[in-house]
Amino acid sequence: MEKLNMRDTLARYGLFMPRRYKTREKQSFANVVHKEFTSLGYKVSIYSSQNKKFKGANLVIGDPFSASQILMAPYDTPSSVLLPGFKYYPFSAKPNIKQEMYNQAISIAIQTLCFVGVYFLFKDFMSATLWPRIGRIVGFVVLFLIFILFTVSRGNLVNFDRASAALAVLDKVLHDVKESDRHKLAVVFLDRSTMAYDGLRLLKDQLGDKDDIPMLYLDALAKGDLLVLARREAEPLTKLNKDLAELKEAYKEKVFTKEQANANFLSFFPKMAVLVSGEVEGPEFVVKNTRSRKDSEVDIERLELITKALVKQVARAKE
Repeated sequence: MEKLNMRDTLARYGLFMPRRYKTREKQSFANVVHKEFTSLGYKVSIYSSQNKKFKGANLVIGDPFSASQILMAPYDTPSSVLLPGFKYYPFSAKPNIKQEMYNQAISIAIQTLCFVGVYFLFKDFMSATLWPRIGRIVGFVVLFLIFILFTVSRGNLVNFDRASAALAVLDKVLHDVKESDRHKLAVVFLDRSTMAYDGLRLLKDQLGDKDDIPMLYLDALAKGDLLVLARREAEPLTKLNKDLAELKEAYKEKVFTKEQANANFLSFFPKMAVLVSGEVEGPEFVVKNTRSRKDSEVDIERLELITKALVKQVARAKE
């Protein structure tokens, strides 16, 4: 099978399968993934827990129990938001929750205005003559369409940061890793992970007590001034850090103490690190313009460098 370059691989996930929000969209994506990677000789499976508290279905490529390295990224895409200038905070839950509350407040305000508008349209409907009645019916239809357009949850259409770029990197790694090294690698496409941590919970449920495998979570990677490799203080990634350091001032390693890691999603696995790109804004690290049509900017050269670094990381992994 002919290998695609990064630009074409990115187009596959970001343009041809840009939204993976509804069940049928996820099923279509899963079918493509299964066909693609079984043809390369990988074992592809779907993991969904029997426990009802774990929702979603992860796509697992390779054997996570025998692998020396697990790479993962979300494959679902988020809903769109009404809040302008929406920001994603990878390492801080509180600002994310705060923005969700603002977005919900905007939705409630629009709903309220629609209901108030309907009230005034039909307050004296029966006493109105024919044409005013028709006008009010037309007004009702317009308000109903506004209500549906702005208050019903729907999947965002452009999602390079969350997380088509990360999927493209994993796709390239799976293609570029030497056949003799493939047994060292497992890749997990996580469901319900752009707006929650259900995919990580599913993976933890699947691995059980065998969760001390080195893992790297690829988060938003499409754009941003700074690429960050975040890890726990006890889990050095010296060689990967050195490879990524080719980006010079556009790269930084961030080390969390145990207490700090327990406050974000590094807490799920003892040997998990996160690779994410964004900007420093005050004390926070942020990813801008996600969950909107503005999530379209991509640094392809950096994605290629990340891919090469991860292929080397797999080759170096101890069996």
